[in-house]
Amino acid sequence: MEVYHKKSGRCIQSISFGGGVGASVVVDEEVGSGKLVAVATSNKVICYRKLPSEEQIKDVLRKKNFKEAIALVEELECDGELSKDMLSFVHAQVGFLLLFDLHFEEAVNHFLLSETMQPSEIFPFIMRDPNHWSLLVPRNRYWGLHPPPKPVEDVVDDGLLAIQRATFLRKAGVETLIDDDFLLNPPSRADLLESAIKNIISMPLSLTTAVPWGKVNGGGCCRIRYLEVCREKELTLPVREGVDTLLMYLYRALNRINDMEKLASSENSCIVEKQKESKIRKFTFIR
Repeated sequence: MEVYHKKSGRCIQSISFGGGVGASVVVDEEVGSGKLVAVATSNKVICYRKLPSEEQIKDVLRKKNFKEAIALVEELECDGELSKDMLSFVHAQVGFLLLFDLHFEEAVNHFLLSETMQPSEIFPFIMRDPNHWSLLVPRNRYWGLHPPPKPVEDVVDDGLLAIQRATFLRKAGVETLIDDDFLLNPPSRADLLESAIKNIISMPLSLTTAVPWGKVNGGGCCRIRYLEVCREKELTLPVREGVDTLLMYLYRALNRINDMEKLASSENSCIVEKQKESKIRKFTFIR
């Protein structure tokens, strides 16, 4: 049985009944409410009802059909069944699922499409707790479909272990949800970290110690994508301080002197912590 969208005519679901001869839909248009559909096969009658919209979206996301989930949300929004905020919510949820699946570029694409996601939600992937901005991080678990935030190098290590396990399971004839491309051509840790750095500013970073990421990606040519875009948004002062300060230290870690000078000479909210005095002061760049 196939289910079609009432306006677009697009097939949105296909249901298989297994054995039996020619399924037929049992309806009574005169008294039926449309809330239940009964399908009779040769040996059983199966009743279907429409799931709430959120449950439909969750089910699709659990199966990692991300494009289908976004298409469903956009369709429901056009029909007035879901709000624009829910579309932003789902984009963020998809982004986190993709991030933990090691698809960093696609993850950031969805983060940037979310109008409700806060830049501080990325901080735990960059810095280990506790840090100066720990209390700014929203404890938003969305639908609980992804693990809690952790430094992205841990995300990469856990993802590589999952790929190894999935490879063994596949050889044993067990299907997994791991990307087939990863199973056929497993990525290296260095390549994954490079992708993460380019897209979301990754690896744990001490606010007083630069990390030599040039050794990871072969040089300081990566683009600090997400936080650079976030600088253009309306942010609270504490969050802006976190974004600008992380950018400055990351530019320094990547030896991107021109970007450091550009940020320092512009209006910014960078801060730096003095280790001995344990005070916070405005960051100034001296040529």
